[in-house]
Parts: sequence; C-alpha cells; structure tokens
Amino acid sequence: MQRNTMWSVFGTDSHKEIHGVYVEYPGGIRVLLARAGGRNERYAKYHEIHMRPHRQAAKIPGGLSDKVQRDVIAKVYLDSVILKFETNVGTEEVPNWKNVIVLESGDEVQANKEELTNLFTRLPDLLLQIISDANDIQLYRKAELEDEAKN
Repeated sequence: MQRNTMWSVFGTDSHKEIHGVYVEYPGGIRVLLARAGGRNERYAKYHEIHMRPHRQAAKIPGGLSDKVQRDVIAKVYLDSVILKFETNVGTEEVPNWKNVIVLESGDEVQANKEELTNLFTRLPDLLLQIISDANDIQLYRKAELEDEAKN
C-alpha cells in the first residue's frame, strides 16, 4: 500500500486545468470547466480585467453590491472558466448534446455569453454550483492519481 504524499493529494493535471473537464448537471446540461485558478492563467487575467473598474469600491467593506459582485464573477467565469455549455436535446439513451440553452418556455437559444449571463441571473444557484465545481481540485487530478485512489 502506497502512502499519501503531498504530490498524491495535491497533484493536478495541467491539461485538465487549462482545457477543462466536463461536469454534468441535473436537467440535462453539461459544462466544460477549466479550473478557477491553478494553472489556468486566463482566470487571473480576466479577474484583474473585470475587477479593475471596481478596485476602489472593493477595498471598502460593503463597497460592492451583491449584484455587481455577481456580474463581475459571471464575466470572469464566462471569459476564463466556462469553456462550453451544452444541453442534451436528445434522450438519456441517445444523447444529443448541443451548444444551446433550453429556456423555461422550451425554446432553444444559443449558449453564448449574453444568454449565459441571462441564465445565471435567473438561476444564480447554477452559477454558484459551477463556481464550486471549478474550484474542486478533485476534478483536475492526474489520471494516475485517480486510478491509485480507486485501488
């Protein structure tokens, strides 16, 4: 039996961190998520870009409203973490993944930044779940570490 080391606990796959892993969610959607942080340098870059106009307000406790915070984080994630958003418009048995959002009305719209921003405004808990998953180191572990953990 091999003992845990810091490498086996915290080692990640840079390809997964940068190019993403698919995470499936209830409701027939899946999202290709790069890691929020780690080796995903786009995350730090876009965090800086989108926070720049709000830097002074952010220094003051309560200086940024909840709405501004949500808008900024949504922009950061859409520019650097959410690489693809797909909906299964087929069945569970025969999936058909498309780059669309199925609205409450049943209509399909293209899963672009504008529509995803609208979606996250209407379903903020979906964005919160995506944020949680993009920060979950387990998703970005090296495959050999995952195999080792299973044994």
